[in-house]
Amino acid sequence: MEARRFVKMIIASNLILVAITVALSLTLGGHGSLMGASVGGLLGAANIFGIVWLGSKMMSANARRGLYAVLLALKFVVMITLVFFAITKLDMNVVWFVAGLTLSGLAVLGNVTYLALRGLELTL
Repeated sequence: MEARRFVKMIIASNLILVAITVALSLTLGGHGSLMGASVGGLLGAANIFGIVWLGSKMMSANARRGLYAVLLALKFVVMITLVFFAITKLDMNVVWFVAGLTLSGLAVLGNVTYLALRGLELTL
């Protein structure tokens, strides 16, 4: 399987999981639950997208690897800052926030498992 297609599968499955979790939070909780699941899910999706985009730029043939390595570290700092801001300043349910945030990891794990069970290999 082509790596680009695999990344698209991860992002698509992540967004599907976010939509399901947001709907579930709306059903089971109130405004705070909805806000927590939405913000957590979107931050997780943005994190995956940022890692993939910066990582692919860093690995390209004519890349300025040092610049993209610094940008990757800066993305990490920005992500931590956004998570801190969300937890301390937004009126949301933190449990649903963490649930939304961890969906990106589940999307990666699920898609890697799919590749392994099907015996597929990634190609560039």
